[in-house]
Amino acid sequence: MDSKLRESEERYRALLESSPDPIILMDSSSRIVFVNRAVEELTGLKRERLKGKKLSVLEKRGLISESALKSILDLFNSEHEVFEIEFTDHRGDRHFLEIHSTRIETTSEKNLLQIIGHDITGRVEAERRREELIRERSKAELYGFVVSAVPVFASSIPPQLRNAIIKNFADRFEKNLKPNFQRTMKKLGVLDDIMARRESLRVFDAYIKWLSGFLRNLGIETELRGEKPRYILEFKTFPWINEARQNPIFSLIFRAMLMRSFTWTGIKGSVIQTSSLRSRDENLTFEFHLV
Repeated sequence: MDSKLRESEERYRALLESSPDPIILMDSSSRIVFVNRAVEELTGLKRERLKGKKLSVLEKRGLISESALKSILDLFNSEHEVFEIEFTDHRGDRHFLEIHSTRIETTSEKNLLQIIGHDITGRVEAERRREELIRERSKAELYGFVVSAVPVFASSIPPQLRNAIIKNFADRFEKNLKPNFQRTMKKLGVLDDIMARRESLRVFDAYIKWLSGFLRNLGIETELRGEKPRYILEFKTFPWINEARQNPIFSLIFRAMLMRSFTWTGIKGSVIQTSSLRSRDENLTFEFHLV
């Protein structure tokens, strides 16, 4: 029976060895028991140098981040969820790995954790290019909308029509940007919280991270201050500052963006604009009130 088990293990290790994906086996102390050829190629280290070392050797060599190391080690005490990490190989090239894990036992070792890193670099880079195209399209649409809307706010068109124009912009904004928002929330691990309407502070932090990144792509730097239930978001820079001092369309557009995107979080609360750009002494600011 033991000989059959050993033969089975040898066949299994042969399969691991031939896999194009990097595979690591660790014991309960996070010491490396086995690595395949793909790990050697990524790290530039022979398996003899890795065997017996703790997984933290990869972080110490700058191949993975501290947070990536923690996520992997947490698998010893949690469900084996699939997640992504960034891995910098020994040549300095960046890879994105989708981490899969499972527990296994051998005739000589028990409670081993098997880590498989599926290389998804191509997919991640394609997604980033797509997101960049979406951002550029949104930026172009924003510029075009501002230009086309200036005559509206310079005339005597009724407020109801102005509101309809702003709503139309908010609808287009949601159509273009909400999918990107949801992908980001999934990567940050809060999409389930949004769907279940829980962990409002965690969701809010993720939302602000996404919002700040989106605004930064438009040339706007922001600063968040305050604490629950009241936060203030200030626009520290604004590319169209001279035009915005003369026309309210800019403030209205960004108010529409923030109010609409905040609804995507499912957080109970509100967003209000607390200052405009009409005064030379003020930046555009918004207040978030969380219930």
